[in-house]
Amino acid sequence: MKFRLLFVSSVSACFELDSKTPYYAENPYDVYVNGEKVLTDVKTNVFSLFQLRPDTSYEVRIDEDAMTIQTKKETACLRVRDFGAAGDGLSDDTDAIQQAINVCPEGGRVLLEEGTYFIRPLQLKSHITFDLEKGAVLKADTVEEHFPVLPGEIDDGLTGEKIQISSFEGLPMPCYKSIISAYHAEDIVITGEGIIDGCASYDNWWKNVKEREIGRPRLCFLNQCDDVTIHGITGRNSPAWNFHPFFSRKIHFYDMGVEAPAVSPNTDGTDPESCDDVHYIGVRFSVGDDAIAIKSGKRTRGRK
Repeated sequence: MKFRLLFVSSVSACFELDSKTPYYAENPYDVYVNGEKVLTDVKTNVFSLFQLRPDTSYEVRIDEDAMTIQTKKETACLRVRDFGAAGDGLSDDTDAIQQAINVCPEGGRVLLEEGTYFIRPLQLKSHITFDLEKGAVLKADTVEEHFPVLPGEIDDGLTGEKIQISSFEGLPMPCYKSIISAYHAEDIVITGEGIIDGCASYDNWWKNVKEREIGRPRLCFLNQCDDVTIHGITGRNSPAWNFHPFFSRKIHFYDMGVEAPAVSPNTDGTDPESCDDVHYIGVRFSVGDDAIAIKSGKRTRGRK
């Protein structure tokens, strides 16, 4: 069964079958890594491997077809628990995780191991990997006063030209800072089998949405970024749009998912706004019990 490599980081990789079907494989298959079966009865055309070791060679095989991949090198792995994150779902882990991001060297990885990390908005920077292992959940605060409000645009202090800071549904307007964001950054990987949970409901962000004068946070907002890959992650219960690349380029969504209740307002899965070179492969958008699956730009409706 022929397949190709879509993406490889220091700790993860994503593959796609050479198949004519849009999302589900014609027949289930098993995946072997270095001779050991690691995935059984896979039913989708796209599959991923996680928790690999950096700078390591692996043989990946399906039936008689095999390839050798090499994971990327990394300069450091910073565990957020070493910075004081509790991961108990109650303690505020924002500062610990943000400090790990701030001091992570170029080419390094910020690691969130299994646990529930209660957070306010976090901001990523260039040339790092943000790794949410299986069982890791980012649980967002829902108190509006805990979210900074960003202007839609500001004047350049020298030229007076407008600088776009935030946008809501296509218009520059004040917005609460998003749960995960990056500004003018490049070469970012968000990977793993973890979950980013916006924890939104009609008790908080979804309440009286038409009366709001300040835009709700997005789950992930990428403002004028270049070369960002989101792989494996599941986003759910976003206050508004889930993944919002804005005036960005080379944005890749691989084998990841978005979950939203059918009653949630304006919780679009992804909304690239004035972006170039955006790729979706093996992406699952689930609304209530319905799902839309995307493989290489083709869509098929089905049940989750």
